[in-house]
Order: sequence, then structure tokens, then C-alpha cells
Amino acid sequence: MLVFEVLQKGLIKREPEIDMVTGYLKCRMERFVAGRELAIVIAVENGSATKGVVVTAIAVRRVK
Repeated sequence: MLVFEVLQKGLIKREPEIDMVTGYLKCRMERFVAGRELAIVIAVENGSATKGVVVTAIAVRRVK
């Protein structure tokens, strides 16, 4: 459920990058949810794609 919230309400804080191996556009979406910053990286075939593949989900630790 947390992943879906990040995908629905998260923000893309970094510029999307092209994966040199697959050619897919990778976007990292982030949102503070359930007491932690969660980042989800999705890969889409092109910039106007309506479907994506979730590549990985990571908890982000901020260094103070």
C-alpha cells in the first residue's frame, strides 16, 4: 500500500535519467509516508508512457 501511495502522490525530485542498458526512462518518486521518506524508481519506455514497471523501492536516509 505504501508503494501505491508514493506512486499516486509522490513527487519527482530528481531529473529522470535514461537507463543505458535498457533505454528506458527511469524516474525516482519520493514521498514521506508512514514515518519515513520512501523512494520508488519506475522505468517507462518513453516520456509519454502511461504504464511503468516498478524497479525498486528504498527507504531514504537523510544525512544531517
